[in-house]
Amino acid sequence: MAEININELVALAGYTQPKANLMKVVIDCAVETLTYAEKELEKNWAEFCGKKGALLKPHKKFPIRPNENAITYELADYVDDYLKRLPMGHLYRGAIKFYNEKPKRSKKLAGSNRKRLDFRFEADFAGGPELVIEAKPLFFEKEIKEKYYGASGLGRFIRAVEPYSVDDLGGLLAYVRIDQTKMWQDKILLKAESAEGFQSIRHLNIGKPLFVSYTTAHKREVGIMPIWMLHIILRYPH
Repeated sequence: MAEININELVALAGYTQPKANLMKVVIDCAVETLTYAEKELEKNWAEFCGKKGALLKPHKKFPIRPNENAITYELADYVDDYLKRLPMGHLYRGAIKFYNEKPKRSKKLAGSNRKRLDFRFEADFAGGPELVIEAKPLFFEKEIKEKYYGASGLGRFIRAVEPYSVDDLGGLLAYVRIDQTKMWQDKILLKAESAEGFQSIRHLNIGKPLFVSYTTAHKREVGIMPIWMLHIILRYPH
């Protein structure tokens, strides 16, 4: 499997200057802030687990199972904190906007019927690129096909009607138990080529192999360029 870096990925996805430069900043911001958020979640794990609504009903194989919305909101708070603490004049200030669970604009849906995006990093310029990330906790192997690569995961990016993003890059994020990181990485990778619309796969070198290890391209029904998906692992304690 060929290895590429972020510069090569952005070019491969079809971004041209100056949009390509903006997209690289968007990706750098997402990686930096979510890496920070993961560390903060680990540091405050006991406190998080004690909150009402943080955990699902225990399973014999998973006595502690974080609720999808709960862990997403928690991580988003840390991302928000990180960005607000940046010094004036920092590259991300004024250049990047971060949203969590913000309803997606829609021509067909209104109010509570609008679909909410888990994480969205956006260049704050007219026509600037965005990186939308859909997050899924994984407990059982069947959930890779049913959820991660299914209609509620990858399917939301490649569907014909109001996909989650019309940009040329998106992200799928798996919440996994820290001691099972390698297992889930291998299983997600193993099922990549059987995912809907699969076209290509590359190892992605961003210097954080446990965070993003590879990217895949998938055809989209809307007749535009394939979308390249970053495959992201965020770990929680056990």
